This record gives sequence, structure tokens and C-alpha cells, in this order.
Amino acid sequence: MREGEAVLRLRASRLLKCRECEGYIYPGQTFLLDIIPYVECSGVFKKVVRVKRAIHEWHWKGPKNVIVNRVK
Repeated sequence: MREGEAVLRLRASRLLKCRECEGYIYPGQTFLLDIIPYVECSGVFKKVVRVKRAIHEWHWKGPKNVIVNRVK
């Protein structure tokens, strides 16, 4: 995780799929939106793509102080 990046805690408005365990995040449930750098190789060129992935809160192993609460 780079400096200034945060993990968002959001509330699901529709059914989402957890990218960690392939389970479901149901509407109304809180989840974390984790942004991970991902290297995409197309032939010779490597492009770093930032992938947003929705994960259940209990999968988060990183520091708690980077979580930004967006739940109202």
C-alpha cells in the first residue's frame, strides 16, 4: 500500500461478490473496498493497474488505521 492510499468501509447497496473467499456481500452489510496494484502483461508491456476489490471486513490483515469509514 502506497502512502496516502486508504481502504474504504462502505455499506453495500446491492449484492456483491467477495474477492477473497468468493462468498457474497449482501445489501446493507458493511464491506471493505481494497485497492491493490496489479501488474497486467500484454506482450512486452507491463502496465500497473489499480484493482478495486470488495472484501469482507474480517479478511483485512493490514493496519486498522488506514480504514476510512464511509458508513452513514
